[in-house]
Order: sequence, then structure tokens, then C-alpha cells
Amino acid sequence: MAEKSEREIDHTITRNIPRLAKYGVLTVRPGYEITGHQLTGRRAVVTTVHTKKPLAELAPSEKLPDRIGGVPVDVREARPYQRLRAADPLAAELSQRYSRPEDAEPEWPLEREVPSGKLINSAGSHTQMRLAAQAKEQPAAASALATHQQKPTLPYDPKGCPPLVAGAGDRERHGGGEPGCRTCHAQGVPRRHQDLAGRRHVRLHVG
Repeated sequence: MAEKSEREIDHTITRNIPRLAKYGVLTVRPGYEITGHQLTGRRAVVTTVHTKKPLAELAPSEKLPDRIGGVPVDVREARPYQRLRAADPLAAELSQRYSRPEDAEPEWPLEREVPSGKLINSAGSHTQMRLAAQAKEQPAAASALATHQQKPTLPYDPKGCPPLVAGAGDRERHGGGEPGCRTCHAQGVPRRHQDLAGRRHVRLHVG
């Protein structure tokens, strides 16, 4: 049987939101399975929970299914940003926008909030509606967010410094892609890299 595409998994998710809407589940999205701290390369339904607990400590009504529509369900514990976004979307947005670029959380286009099942970044999601309401109630925070969004991007103009040039290794990792690209998605894994004067830092967001 051919593996389902990301869009097909998203359709499976939307049809099964009630089965995924367990206590403590924050979001759900298409992704990749991780077993034993290793990425398996198999597509999965990735559910993010506030706090991950051993199966023995969960009541039957709290347990997520092992598979949905033939797709494995992978359970991940939420990162601090994801917990903050669920409790205080405006504070989470500010922390995201004002963080260092290498520390920013990845954005998953098909991530859906639970229990509504709506895309978390869509205007009609509970998260975005709360964010808009908070912005009206907290004008100073909203102003700080707007100021950052209007911040101009300065072109890189090296003076007496080596130019930023992608090496052969970068082109190989990009599969012959555009030299100098700053973001790539290899097998669904967002990857950022920097190549500055021969020093490279790689950050991976897996699954």
C-alpha cells in the first residue's frame, strides 16, 4: 500500500478530530514518526500533548489510538512555546517574534488546534481569535508586535568581510537546489543553515 501524502493525512485528521480530542492534546498535524528518539522516515499523525505520561498512568478515555486510517499516531510533549501559545497566544507571539532567528519555533502549515480542528494559523481558529481579542485589551503589547512586523530588512553589504557563499556541501544537501538558499525541506524536515566565513551552524526541526 502506498504511503499517504501530507494532504491525505490532513484529511484523515479532520475526519477523526473527535478521536484525537483527548484531555491534554493541544494540536495535531501531519508529520513523521519518531521511535527511540530516531526519525523513522514514515509519515504519521503527530499529536502534541501538554504533558506526556506513561500509558499505565492514563485512563482508557485519555489514551490516543495507535493508528488512524492506517497512519501511525505519534505523541509528542509540547515545547514551552506551544504550552504558552495555548494559554496566552499574545505572549507566545511576542516571544516568537522577538526571539533570535535560530531559536524561533517552526511553523507547520497543516497544524490544527484541538478540539476545534481548525488550522491554528487561520483567522477562524480559537487561537487567532484569542490573539486578536488580547491585542485589543493590551494595546502596548499589540504595538510592540506591530513594531516588530514593520521592522525593515537590511541588505547584507560586506565591507572588508568574506561574502556569504554556499559551498558544494550546501548544494549537495539541497539536492542540486539554489545555492545560498536559507531554508529547505528535505523529506518534510524543515532545515536552516548558515554559512559564514567557512563556519557552518545547522539546526534541524524534525518530524
